Amino acid sequence: ARIDLVGTTSHNEAVERIQHHSMGWSWSYQQAFADLGVECRTLIPASEVVRRLALQAADDPSGSKAETCALLAYLDQAIVESQPDVIFLEDPAFLDQQAIAHLRDRRHPPLLITHFCAALRSEAEANLRYYDLVLCCSPYFEGLALARGARTLLSYHAAPPAALELPLTSAE
Repeated sequence: ARIDLVGTTSHNEAVERIQHHSMGWSWSYQQAFADLGVECRTLIPASEVVRRLALQAADDPSGSKAETCALLAYLDQAIVESQPDVIFLEDPAFLDQQAIAHLRDRRHPPLLITHFCAALRSEAEANLRYYDLVLCCSPYFEGLALARGARTLLSYHAAPPAALELPLTSAE
């Protein structure tokens, strides 16, 4: 809520502002991919910009189906323009099996990676198996994803380097 997205016209700009402001786990993963020399696009489908752009382009401004279509159009454009090696999707519930199949229907599809660290509806949980990799923040979520047939990697959350520089009061 504190991130100013006024004047932002693209999902890329919104993601960059959000990540720069929060320096959260998606920022850390994005940096890790960059350190490995891997071209990665991080997508935050719940961002207000995606909602706004989706509703502008949609015939039916009443639901998430319009947002999904807008995100798929954005993903298609991103894949054509920058040919990323990896698409990192923050919300594993946003794409369903059909949307993932659509993204894979190209000559050199990017790897689809997501992060699973909160409860999902059962149909969204079932779709975890269609991602190339599901990063899990705890053994509990890793077990759920494995039970659904997903390829997982246990990756505990860690603080970005700037968090280590925060002044802490003495324990005394």
